[in-house]
Amino acid sequence: MKKLLAILPLLALPIASIAADRASDATINTAIDMIVPGYCENAFMPNTNPLNAQKWYEKTKIIIQNCYEQANKNTSLLPKNNPAYEKCLIADALITQKRENLDKPLKIADTYFLNDAFQDRYANFTKDLYGQEIDESYEYMLKTYKIANFILVEHCARK
Repeated sequence: MKKLLAILPLLALPIASIAADRASDATINTAIDMIVPGYCENAFMPNTNPLNAQKWYEKTKIIIQNCYEQANKNTSLLPKNNPAYEKCLIADALITQKRENLDKPLKIADTYFLNDAFQDRYANFTKDLYGQEIDESYEYMLKTYKIANFILVEHCARK
């Protein structure tokens, strides 16, 4: 029995490390919930009405900016350790990637959801306390993005 108790923490270690290589399901779902109202109709579909898409992007930009503002109020945490900042970044990445990958680019003057602007916001997430890049953050966000995008596509497909 004592041997079994001594081994149990070692068995749990791989499970804990696997779970930490991406954002939690709750964080991903919260990020998706922020953008879902209107996403499927105005960003996901190929033949989106440009006027409706413009309105949706403007509204979503305000939601994302407010999210970042609220997340940045907690100055005791680095952005990479702040689940509130993380959900903003996930939602932001989903919208930015979708806009960048549109077959027929929308004529939206606002550059908020363009890749260059996103990279500046993403840089906050990838820095440590001393302003140095954190290598693991790219893989972490890539895995998180892929999962979140899959969930979002599934959501739109059910509509």
